[in-house]
Amino acid sequence: MEYLTVASQALLTAVFGWAAIAKLRGFATFRQSVRTLGLLPNRYAGVVATGIVATESGCALAVPLSAAVGLIACLCLLTLFCVGIVVLLMRGVSANCACFGATGAPLGRKHLVRNGLLAAIALGGLLTNTAGDPHPGGVLTAVFAGLIGAALLVAFDDLAELFTPSTAR
Repeated sequence: MEYLTVASQALLTAVFGWAAIAKLRGFATFRQSVRTLGLLPNRYAGVVATGIVATESGCALAVPLSAAVGLIACLCLLTLFCVGIVVLLMRGVSANCACFGATGAPLGRKHLVRNGLLAAIALGGLLTNTAGDPHPGGVLTAVFAGLIGAALLVAFDDLAELFTPSTAR
């Protein structure tokens, strides 16, 4: 079971690390997307955008250092993201998700699904976190599986688009 924790650690480290780096690379665009969401006064958009990047970076660093602390931090952040998305959907706000860079799809239910999957992975990692002496081959396999899962979740918008009906133009 400790391999599930290792896989979840690798996955969440990669996802949050990728998200933070992508936001930093296009920080002006990310800051504008925070402003567009309308959840707070415009003057706080830069501070909130900086806080999100810092928190995601902190999660990416905390998860490999302490499974329990890092996974709990990820779970809390993902819960906040889900609450924010639900509020935006209830308000009818149509804004692009800048989750993994400037070219995100409009926020929607698929983002709730992705964040829910990530939260379930964090919770699963917490529940299977045991002190043991894992075999190095098993750890390597778990890390590899986690990285593949991270790549799939980072590309979630694109993958979801493949399997949803398109509208004719």
